[in-house]
Amino acid sequence: MDILQQLASQAEQAEVVSVQSESTTVGFEANRLKSSRVEQTQGIAVRVVRDGRVTFYNHQAVSRRMARRILDRLRFSKKERDHVLHLIYYHMFGYTPSWTDAAVRRLIRKVGRENIADLFDLRIADWFGNGTNYGFPGYLRALERRINEAIAREEAFTEKDLAVDGRDVMTALGIAPGPEVGEALGYLLERVLEDQSLNERERLLELLREKFGPEGGGEE
Repeated sequence: MDILQQLASQAEQAEVVSVQSESTTVGFEANRLKSSRVEQTQGIAVRVVRDGRVTFYNHQAVSRRMARRILDRLRFSKKERDHVLHLIYYHMFGYTPSWTDAAVRRLIRKVGRENIADLFDLRIADWFGNGTNYGFPGYLRALERRINEAIAREEAFTEKDLAVDGRDVMTALGIAPGPEVGEALGYLLERVLEDQSLNERERLLELLREKFGPEGGGEE
């Protein structure tokens, strides 16, 4: 297997882990079998040992698919299911002290301010569930501090935090409601995530005209 050969050349150990399960759900009505459904779940991940540490590559994607089936089978609400799947998908962030403030803000944007605490709980559980880790992961404390500082500064993480809104975009560019408005706001947010000092109404309107106005021509 090519991927295993590549990993083996860079790690102490490498193996493919396959998980399979099968469950049967039955429904009765008036003591009679009304329905029967068999569900099979299968997932594959790569387990690597490097510098004495164990890592399961891509396990967030495999776990998300498995969790979806399990949550549906247990009849969790759509809101609860989507919340859990969202956390699983984003819990494998590779934080290092070299992250810029913009990178921290982008993580908050992707995960959502309201989900940060739950994400950290999941990451800590994942850390201890590894079976080879001990003590609280120091890098999480450092990231938590940076996130809390960014939130305390009331920085902009979403389009709603911008100093302009959709109406401002339509007026500045002379356009009607449509996907172009969302595209423009998305562009402004990316600029502000990188540099928070840009989040002033007149500066954002200027950026809009430079990027999307007749002279901008859609090119930066």
